[in-house]
Amino acid sequence: MITPQFLAEIKPPTNNIVLPDGKKISSASGLVRFNNQYYIICDDYAALLQLSLKGETEQKFELPFDFQVEPAVLKKSKFDFESIAQFETYLVVFPSASKPNRMKCLLVDPDFKFSTLDFTQLFQAISKSHDALEFSNLNIEGSVFLKDKLVLFNRSLKSGQKSVAIEISVVKAGAVDSSSFVSLTKEKGLSLENIRTFDLEMTDKAGQIFSLTDAVYDESRKMFWLLSAIENTTNSYDDGDFQGAALFALSSEYKTINWWPLSIATKPEGLAFHEDNRHFLIVTDTDDVSKASQLYRMPCPI
Repeated sequence: MITPQFLAEIKPPTNNIVLPDGKKISSASGLVRFNNQYYIICDDYAALLQLSLKGETEQKFELPFDFQVEPAVLKKSKFDFESIAQFETYLVVFPSASKPNRMKCLLVDPDFKFSTLDFTQLFQAISKSHDALEFSNLNIEGSVFLKDKLVLFNRSLKSGQKSVAIEISVVKAGAVDSSSFVSLTKEKGLSLENIRTFDLEMTDKAGQIFSLTDAVYDESRKMFWLLSAIENTTNSYDDGDFQGAALFALSSEYKTINWWPLSIATKPEGLAFHEDNRHFLIVTDTDDVSKASQLYRMPCPI
């Protein structure tokens, strides 16, 4: 059993995340620091947003498609982008992969031009790599590129399924058979061979399972930080009532080092290091189109 050391301090949001035209963003789902700027992706808004530390939208980069439809229709039709990670000089936006129409990624080049990548083949390979990762249980919430690999994080379910870390090798084009290769750029891509998976221990003192919502890698400490929440849902598709949140520290071998409950009123979805590397930034997903996502700042607990 992991004993919490202290409650992480979460400062009140400095501002609601809004667009210049005043439209509310209610579904901020991924956050990344890139070239000393902060960007969010939303799972139901067709734009990549550059944010200030006041939560103001400084730039808006339109995605190569639009899905501004009624919420009831959107749930079924959206690409469900959930995480965003830096790959060399690019950004890669990942979907949840929880439905067949949620298998497309976005590659964002240094000039913020978008390319669509069909990762169906990758997610099919992942679904065969672990008993708990069959298609009905896939829900990718976090993504981290390291030097020679991509680590994806699949969220847990209230039914008892644990969160899982998934390691995929990054290789040069031609390094493996073309049938086992998914391109990222012309030079590099992902090998579908030897995908490795690791069950994550993310429970509280009472044994409740926390479901990860995002992840970042701490280069200075050679470890991962995982943002997580407890949601009242038993499948990878439906949202559930938000029942609590926590920050977990994991070793580079995916072993839990420690965890800290978070006092926050709305489900935290995106995590990134603040520019001072002593704090984190968090964005929330309200699961309610009438309520705006919020930006939080909290200290790194170690």
